[in-house]
Amino acid sequence: MNEIITIDARGELIKVYKSTLALTTSPVFKNLIGDGDFCQNKKQDDGSYFIDCDGDVFRHLLAYIEMGIFPTVRYSPRYLKEICDKFAIPIEIEAKKS
Repeated sequence: MNEIITIDARGELIKVYKSTLALTTSPVFKNLIGDGDFCQNKKQDDGSYFIDCDGDVFRHLLAYIEMGIFPTVRYSPRYLKEICDKFAIPIEIEAKKS
């Protein structure tokens, strides 16, 4: 499953191995790579898959999926938790209430 796919994160094209996305239990990514019950994300004309997420934030999500940690403290824990919730990615940090 080392096929490379291209993600269109709000206009920023990001290449990723399918096997990286398969590391998460997220039904969003399972469906994207065709391992879910249905594939709700259809390829765009250029062959990429659209994800409604900022490209920089998506890179942080990929790092979390691969390593289990976020690479920087650029974003607040609450924001990161909200993004993970949006994509149904289990997260192990507590978000502080504001």
